[in-house]
Amino acid sequence: MRRPGIWLAALGLVVCSAAGARAAGDESFLDAAKRGDRDALRTALARRVDVNAPEADGTTALHWAVRADDAESVAMLLGAGANANAANRYGITPLWLASTNGNAAVIESLIKAGAAVDTALPSGETALLVATRSGSPAAVRTLLARGANANVKESAYGQTPLMLAAAENHPEVCRLLIQSGARLNEASTVVEPQKLFLSQSYRGGFTPLHYAARQGAIETGRVLLEARADLNAREPDGISPLVLALFNGHYAYPLGVRKPKRSNHNLRGSIEAAGENVLMMDGHVEWQPFIKNKTTMVISAIATTTITPTVAPEMPPRSGLR
Repeated sequence: MRRPGIWLAALGLVVCSAAGARAAGDESFLDAAKRGDRDALRTALARRVDVNAPEADGTTALHWAVRADDAESVAMLLGAGANANAANRYGITPLWLASTNGNAAVIESLIKAGAAVDTALPSGETALLVATRSGSPAAVRTLLARGANANVKESAYGQTPLMLAAAENHPEVCRLLIQSGARLNEASTVVEPQKLFLSQSYRGGFTPLHYAARQGAIETGRVLLEARADLNAREPDGISPLVLALFNGHYAYPLGVRKPKRSNHNLRGSIEAAGENVLMMDGHVEWQPFIKNKTTMVISAIATTTITPTVAPEMPPRSGLR
């Protein structure tokens, strides 16, 4: 008399054993990727392990290889059919990791394998935005050549690649972005005024030149001015890049690369900011604190364009990225 129940139970044990062995093989494969053990990876791939088997959070072997800047393992995994667009639970893809590393060769390999250039994290951050921060001209050049959007904005502050490159003081990256159509005078997202220290203050509205001036990034400031960025751009509180540089203690920040062709006495005027007088004359900027136990300082910041003397509003708090 046949007992189908026994046969079904036996079959279930076989299936479970096979699944367990496969899971153990996948785990060993992922461990090899984490360790950077290429020989173990080759052995696992020869046994037809699932090359796209993910960890609990969605991270694959390709993620680990890219993160380690292991171009050989990346090529091996892609050749075995690894998914170049695999994303973990945080939305991070292999291309995002390669861009963080600034590795142009790995970026090119991933794009050739089908990686989407402008895929963004939930925060709106694309591969180009993180490559910009890495400061690698080769990585940025590769992404732009493959169609990355030079004017993409992340979601939190509306910052563009040019703003990030300016703030991080990566002049060559700035040049590449400008050549690819990055908007010079685009402003970051403006947040409505909030009560801060009993005064109203906006947040945001910075142009790339504002970011460079606030960070004291001299080289990128010069690149932006050479490209004719607006030196008189104002954020919502009326703060110009010049005043922002002074507010943040960059008293020797040069706002240009050459003197005006002729003296222009109409430039003479004063800015009152945080109890300090800024005198602009003949294209130069001189800073003199009111004489209250302070030493007179002179800075030689040369302007490439007419600076409109104005009265600055109350000094906003020195904060992080806006």
